[in-house]
Amino acid sequence: MRTEIPKLQKIFDAYSVHRAEAGTMHENQVTDEGRLVADSGYYRDWAQRIEAMYCSHTLCRMLYSTDSRTRQAAAWGLGLIGDERALESLGPCLRDPFRGVRTAVDEARRTILARTQSPWHRETAQNIEDLLARARLGEASHLADLLVEETESRSDAFMLRAWVRFSNQRMDWAAEDCKKTLSIDPFCYRACVALGQCFWHQNRDAAARECFLEAARLYPDWEPAYSALRSMQRSRSLA
Repeated sequence: MRTEIPKLQKIFDAYSVHRAEAGTMHENQVTDEGRLVADSGYYRDWAQRIEAMYCSHTLCRMLYSTDSRTRQAAAWGLGLIGDERALESLGPCLRDPFRGVRTAVDEARRTILARTQSPWHRETAQNIEDLLARARLGEASHLADLLVEETESRSDAFMLRAWVRFSNQRMDWAAEDCKKTLSIDPFCYRACVALGQCFWHQNRDAAARECFLEAARLYPDWEPAYSALRSMQRSRSLA
């Protein structure tokens, strides 16, 4: 691995400089970046550089390097060339001791999910989000059911339908979709928080708290998990 590390880090460093200069990608726009990768091939050149020297298996192995910079670069590379099978390898690294690695891992997982969506999946998901924003919940629910039927093995489809059902106040159904999401992707901390919200609305405070704690354990940087715990504490103090 000694000969691999400098090559990967040089590519990653060059990309980091490019990203800083372009100012086109930020942590809160990872889904958009994944769509950009899929739609326009904006990062195709970077992916080709990675693929010329590494396969996903090698990058997954490098996630466990003793060097934090190598782990960060490996996560970035997987975001560009990895498929859904890489999600399982990336998952435990959400708890890496170094924040930069954790951020890169989270970004890679979200980018892989977005990048591996079919064009139809991507378009349908965007339509569902638009309908939710306009409070057209019936139409959003219909499209979400169709999305799950057509992509039943994908965690992101169930996660999106969970939010639709949550918006429709169908907490029991939303909770089932969160559980299905977690059965496919046990490291989906968003599903943990969403499941906790469902339980909280059902007055199942103990179960909700466990979900929020699990989300924080899976990804220590996920602020909504801590916000939910603080909200629970405030509601108890006011009761």
